[in-house]
Amino acid sequence: MAPGLRTFGFWRWLIRSAGWAGAVCCLLATARAASVTASVDRPTIALGETVTLSLMFDGVNINQPNLPVIPNFQVAGRGSSLNMDITRGISQQTFTYQLAPTQIGDFLIPGFQLDSGGQQLRTQPIQIKVVKPGDAVVPPGTTAPTAFVKLVTPKPELYVGEVSEIEVQLYWQDGRPTQYPQLPTDPGFTVGKWLKPAESRVNISNQLYNVVTFKQPITPVKAGALSLGPAVVPLAVPDRTRRPDFFGNRPEREVRLTAEKVMIQVLPLPEQNVPATFAGAVGNFSLAFSAAPTNLAAGDPITVRVKISGRGALDAIRLPPQPEWEEFKTYPPTSQIEGADADNISGTKSFEQVVVPERGGIKALPAFAFSFFDPEQKTFRTLTSAAIPLNVGAASGGASAMPSLPGASNAAPAQPAFDLAHIKPYLGPAATGPLLITRPWFLGLQALPFAAWAALFAWRKHRERLENDPWLQRRNEVAQTIQRGLNELREHVAARNSEAFFATVSRLLQEQIGERLNVPPNAITEAVVEEGLRPTGASEELRAALHKLFQTANVARYAPSKSSEELSALVPELEQALRALQQWEPSRK
Repeated sequence: MAPGLRTFGFWRWLIRSAGWAGAVCCLLATARAASVTASVDRPTIALGETVTLSLMFDGVNINQPNLPVIPNFQVAGRGSSLNMDITRGISQQTFTYQLAPTQIGDFLIPGFQLDSGGQQLRTQPIQIKVVKPGDAVVPPGTTAPTAFVKLVTPKPELYVGEVSEIEVQLYWQDGRPTQYPQLPTDPGFTVGKWLKPAESRVNISNQLYNVVTFKQPITPVKAGALSLGPAVVPLAVPDRTRRPDFFGNRPEREVRLTAEKVMIQVLPLPEQNVPATFAGAVGNFSLAFSAAPTNLAAGDPITVRVKISGRGALDAIRLPPQPEWEEFKTYPPTSQIEGADADNISGTKSFEQVVVPERGGIKALPAFAFSFFDPEQKTFRTLTSAAIPLNVGAASGGASAMPSLPGASNAAPAQPAFDLAHIKPYLGPAATGPLLITRPWFLGLQALPFAAWAALFAWRKHRERLENDPWLQRRNEVAQTIQRGLNELREHVAARNSEAFFATVSRLLQEQIGERLNVPPNAITEAVVEEGLRPTGASEELRAALHKLFQTANVARYAPSKSSEELSALVPELEQALRALQQWEPSRK
């Protein structure tokens, strides 16, 4: 045989062998038994978060299945991916579903029976635990939570009037705090302002945490069992269910971490053996006392200076009456706080008081006594200064008579020969008119500053309410978005731009439904109208109207342009559906 023919035969044999090998691989891939596996990204979540359910199909190619109704969960989003291994003849499809729980408890995601080309596939049930918002959630494969809050009290018992500090400690690994804690307190407490938070890093069970500590002074004003908390701290964390932006920054969602409330037993001050110089001071103090001048006459003032230093409610300290100062007239003192810390718990309160001796011959200013209750020793204590020696002379008398000098007289001088001109008693008619206070424009001018202050105060309270209530802030933003979108719809109608018209319709429906269900607007689809609104108590009429609008918008993407009359007819239907959504309150089971 010629060499060329032998070469041709070899290549024909090689191509035929490759074809048979490919056919065998296809048969093996076809013969491979199809299977499905269900899994979740974490077994424990907090109410308000979502869990990702994954269905992985091996050896089969199908469309994404529609899940049956899962008790206590809503489908908030879905996705899919495909993995091909040509060398092994294997294809894997993974379908993901974002499930949002509707209540707290232990639940079971049931097994699903799915049809794959006549072959019945079944998944195993999965156990899910849903905890309260703010409870520590342990991620898979770890034993420590990623974020948690502690409410720390200095001691379980306080006395009435004893100043102390409450601490809220926020621990987190990924995220950022957004505002000060929300800490409800019993009316039996007076609370100060939050102090500047302190930041640090700690290692707990081989886990590194960022820590920020918030402190707030508290003082009980009545006895009994009083409550503090629960403390709620907002934390912005990366949303793992959403894709990062162009720069790699992942969108954030707010998690509200909660520390359970604590009870503090407040004890009353003892009623026995109360010193006469006790004026309500509670804490631990020292005393410095001085007075000047010490040489004076009766009726002259003495300035008394008292400095009380230590730890306690400095604002509430008053000078007590002094029973030994009966021979002195005392006047109300002035005071100021010096060298105090940020919350006026530790420092010095200085007093100046004027006292006046009422008679001559007084030899000393009696000792000054200051009493307080020491909560550490659980008893009253009295601080006493030394008496200050005085030399008080007799009171100075009135003016003496003028002496008589030779050749001079003390008589009154003679009147001059002429009289002063008499003052004219009548000046003529005075030009008068109505008083300004009787004129309306003058009264209106006086009311302008108060009206401006009231408007600024109301605006500030509105801003604080929005900052402390993210849901209300989102509701206002969505309302503004809806109003702008309706104006855009009318512009699209005038321009007969049906594509932009229906895109705006879909966006407005997503925004309003997302705000009502507290889910991202891009997770709202036509399927959510049926799966998400039915369990939350939406009426059949509302769901039908929304379904019709979604279906009309979807069909319009492939239909020819609509006329202005057809587009105009849809605007009232959309406005009616949006008003119904705004008036509807989803049931929270």
